[in-house]
Amino acid sequence: SQNTRLTQLGPPSKMASSSSRPGSAAGEATTGKCEIMLCNETSVGRGPRSNLSLCSGHLAADVERVRLLRVDTEARIAALRAGLGDFEPRRQRMASDVRELEVVFDSLEAELDAWRVDIVDSARGRYESLSSKIAACKHVVGYAEAIRAADRSGDYRRVYELAAQVEPTLELLNPSDGSGESGEGGGFMADRGNLTDICSAVRNARYLLDRQMSPLAGDRPASAPPVELRRTLRNLGGEIECLAVCSNTAGFHCSAAGGSRLVAKGASEAQRPLGPACLFVSYDLNERSHHLLVIELPSGQRHRLDAEIDWSLPISDLHCDSSAQRLYISQGEDGCTVVSLSGNVLHKINANSLEHKLGAASAVVSGRDQLFLLDGKEKRLLGIDKSDYSVSADFDLGNFFTGRPWMGGLAISGSRVLVADKGGRSVHKVCSLTGRLIASYPTAGAADSPQLQRPTGLAVDSRGVVCVSDSWGQTVQLFLADGSTVHVLGIDGQPGGGEGQFDGPQGVGLLEPDPLSGQRLLYVADWRNQAVKEFQLY
Repeated sequence: SQNTRLTQLGPPSKMASSSSRPGSAAGEATTGKCEIMLCNETSVGRGPRSNLSLCSGHLAADVERVRLLRVDTEARIAALRAGLGDFEPRRQRMASDVRELEVVFDSLEAELDAWRVDIVDSARGRYESLSSKIAACKHVVGYAEAIRAADRSGDYRRVYELAAQVEPTLELLNPSDGSGESGEGGGFMADRGNLTDICSAVRNARYLLDRQMSPLAGDRPASAPPVELRRTLRNLGGEIECLAVCSNTAGFHCSAAGGSRLVAKGASEAQRPLGPACLFVSYDLNERSHHLLVIELPSGQRHRLDAEIDWSLPISDLHCDSSAQRLYISQGEDGCTVVSLSGNVLHKINANSLEHKLGAASAVVSGRDQLFLLDGKEKRLLGIDKSDYSVSADFDLGNFFTGRPWMGGLAISGSRVLVADKGGRSVHKVCSLTGRLIASYPTAGAADSPQLQRPTGLAVDSRGVVCVSDSWGQTVQLFLADGSTVHVLGIDGQPGGGEGQFDGPQGVGLLEPDPLSGQRLLYVADWRNQAVKEFQLY
């Protein structure tokens, strides 16, 4: 580095001579001919620059070059000397800035801790308040039978006493005048639906902080977009639809020459370990391709994944559980097949194996302990235990899915599941614990909300940024929990094959972080362009 070079430059008195020959002073007596090619004059001295025995003419020229070097060096040193007076004040200011930055970040850290306490305490307070109200509600409900018994026996005095005892609690839980502690009317009844997505908002704060801090760190200018195209993987052998990202390929191998199927451990001499990450891509049914395409990352080398599934049926979704090294292949009414990264079938999820009604496995996503399977035919979201593939939850989504039962992809963020509603041109956020609707996008209150035409693929990064492909709108939209748009990739309503265009974007997936670079990468299956586009999220 430049600093290293400067520190290695010693004081002039200690610097070694550049001459490798003794007696290099200009004009030092020498014998013989001038060492310049084609010059036969007698040498009169050794050149100070060339260190050659030179004749008088060549020696004078060599000395002149040294003189010019001296003049230039002195001029440059003089310029540095003239500016030296400014350097020290600048250094002092920079030292002060560094100290101030440390103080500011300490203050910011303390403020974040304070916000954490305030927000968590507020959420905990609401939780405890609701818990106490539920307990009170259960207690009040117990009065109903006693009141009915007193009424049946004609003991109206007892009815009055019981009603009077329970009235204060009833008024608190469900005010008769519509007022309540929440300030929104309805008391306990209002609290049941007063759900806010605090966790997603806090996650989004990380994105906003990234956007604010990156220019200050010199990483990117403030005007730079939050997502940029890195490359396009073309000529994939046909129109592609679904896409899954795998960040853990340890123990799996491929042909050193490429083009062969993936295999598990026990590589032969002709095989090598698979790259650190890969994409699994499905083809359109009309392509009649009886395999999945595997794209190694970052090399882009292609392989195939064979699996014993019914290739005459369309694949509606792909999802990879990287930690478990399992790939989930959804095929509608045929259910969902679980395979290893080498294509070995591990389990078949259908109505028979679940011992539960399943109309059509439209999409699948993996959480920490559960799979979530979208039944597009019945408009239901099933929670499935990953250890034994038993049904652990069954939520009816029909109350907020509108129009025809066209359902797209799934994504998971914390305890929230996002569902693409193709028919309703919306994305719904659902609580994975209760099945209750938290929000729908685009939101009515956000002026810049994306106008979705046919939301298809979904992915959510660790900062809560939602990425949704719009296969009819020819875009990929990025938005936050409040519905505000982060960025739009592609040109709305204009299909094309250019670098900034899509022609039927379908599946999307996130590699976060990339095992090699640590970057946050978004992949989009570009259907008719027969390509996968790789973007970097900032």
